[in-house]
Amino acid sequence: MATLAAGDRPVRPLPIRARRAHGRLPTAIAARIALVLATLCGCTAGDRDGDGAAEAAASPEGGFPRVVALPGGESLRLERPPQRVLAANTAVVDTLTRLVAPERVAALCEQAFTWSRLAFTDAADPWRAVPMFHAFVAESVLARSPDLVLTTVHGNPETIAALRDIGIPVVRLPEPQDLAAAEAQVRLLGQLLGADGAAARLIEDAELRIARLAERDGPRRGRSVVWYTWYGTSGSATGSGTLADAAIRLAGMVNAAARAGRSGVGAVTAEELLAMDPDVLVVPADRGEASTGTRAILTSDAALAAIPAIRERRILELHPSHFSATSLEVVTAAEALAAAADRLLAGDSRR
Repeated sequence: MATLAAGDRPVRPLPIRARRAHGRLPTAIAARIALVLATLCGCTAGDRDGDGAAEAAASPEGGFPRVVALPGGESLRLERPPQRVLAANTAVVDTLTRLVAPERVAALCEQAFTWSRLAFTDAADPWRAVPMFHAFVAESVLARSPDLVLTTVHGNPETIAALRDIGIPVVRLPEPQDLAAAEAQVRLLGQLLGADGAAARLIEDAELRIARLAERDGPRRGRSVVWYTWYGTSGSATGSGTLADAAIRLAGMVNAAARAGRSGVGAVTAEELLAMDPDVLVVPADRGEASTGTRAILTSDAALAAIPAIRERRILELHPSHFSATSLEVVTAAEALAAAADRLLAGDSRR
């Protein structure tokens, strides 16, 4: 547990609203407040244009205290690097686990070992020893005594409000829509974690891998794909303005949904899929809780049999962590796509 060093500003208990719109804070939460506040890294919210911003700009790289500008115009003052970071969802796990050691992570959401790069770790990996929690609710978070909580714009707003009420800093990260945004998010997390150097190296490594991928020839080049998944009642295709689109382009392939004028993720009918006429359909592989049964649906639905890629079994499965990458891990997804597509299309003469 972190303690205050001599000369440190004492942590004052923050006021807690007895009631919120969603109800009274449970006694179990209130009982942990003193413990959580004692472990805080000295984080306070501030204005982007305040005096702290100038102080942060003058600080040397890796120096603390610092003020970090956050998405949405807010800012966060950090007295020292956080030592008990909690990752509220898998979207932040890929980058967090690249920038800091397991010892600095208080807890991970249990889905991290299905939907993030940690799915490829074995039982002996130190990340497997990090505590996990099932749901992003205040009780589960407080049980881990975090000094910084990382979530996305999709994080439970009631939980976020309850944590901020008692002084726990929560950073809500937007979902990157392209490679530049993914790199910007790495830099932001580097600033928040005091891992600026590691963030710069991660971006440099990604750029080198992208350059190598651009030089790698193969039968996939110029071929079209649809990034497709089944959501229980209908299929969806991913168009432009997404990291999936970035992965397709990095692999040297063409996004048939984007070519058809689609952006974002949206429902697609059998007729629309037939009109797109992709060379390859990319679907998520079934892995435990991540199973969607997409490939089985595609190969068993008579209405889809007219689509050449389905009829000829040009269906490529990607691991769920690659298919749903929402970080710079999209480069890994692109590498996996390129390698798998080259194998699938080897000897195929269709153009």
